[in-house]
Amino acid sequence: MFYFFNFTFLYGFSAFIYSSSGFINRLIRSLYPNETGAIVSALVLGDKTKISEETRTLFSLSGTAHLLAVSGFHIGIIASVVFLLLGFIRNRWSKFTVFTVLLGLFVVISGSQPSAIRAGIMAELVLITVMLERRIIGLNIVALTLVVVMLFSPKIIYSPGFQMSAASIMGISILFAPFRRSLQVLLPLSSWFGELIIASFAVTFAASTMVSPIVAYYFSIFSLVSPITNLLIIPLMGIAMIWVFCSLCFVPINWGIALTFASASSTCIYVVELIN
Repeated sequence: MFYFFNFTFLYGFSAFIYSSSGFINRLIRSLYPNETGAIVSALVLGDKTKISEETRTLFSLSGTAHLLAVSGFHIGIIASVVFLLLGFIRNRWSKFTVFTVLLGLFVVISGSQPSAIRAGIMAELVLITVMLERRIIGLNIVALTLVVVMLFSPKIIYSPGFQMSAASIMGISILFAPFRRSLQVLLPLSSWFGELIIASFAVTFAASTMVSPIVAYYFSIFSLVSPITNLLIIPLMGIAMIWVFCSLCFVPINWGIALTFASASSTCIYVVELIN
């Protein structure tokens, strides 16, 4: 009886995920033009099959190919948006439970990619640390996240996506502070905008330093312009992601507003392609 119930539950959940992915894909196709829709499908659902070879090549040569997959960057944006939207829930453990369910559903619907799983677990650990009123130590959170992921799926260490995701977040945790201090000496910018530029450069250099050798090994590409293109493109893709989810959320409310958000995100993606 238990096995029958377990099988029925898993089958029903799989059918729900499959139908949800298909429904979201149809919405994307109705809101976005062909090539932009292909990129949006990759960002939301992890489906890169419809992206043209030319677009793939441009993103690879510019060192921004990681933005065409559901990565830790995208999960971080989704986690932040979901957490803000749940601000009306006063009980922190109820808020944590709803947050966990919604974020988990997104990770599963987007294909349960290694980088997404890593980022999802990391977001959960950060939130638990905040709720327990403990000091957040980035390197400890990252290390524990990688250990948890590898305990549940040891073979994941052979995944290039997981290796690049782990290297990126380890690079940021270890090298961000040294890069930031060095840039503050080279670029003595005292304004908040100057600090933002320095922090953005530091994050990009820290991640690229660790990831570039892995990218070069697997894809035979080493992009010298990667730090600059990432600095320009990452903020645009972050804004585009927010508009994309706004467009999908407003479909059942008002089609015109959904199209407006879709147009805004399409413009961001178009500028990204121009930069590449």
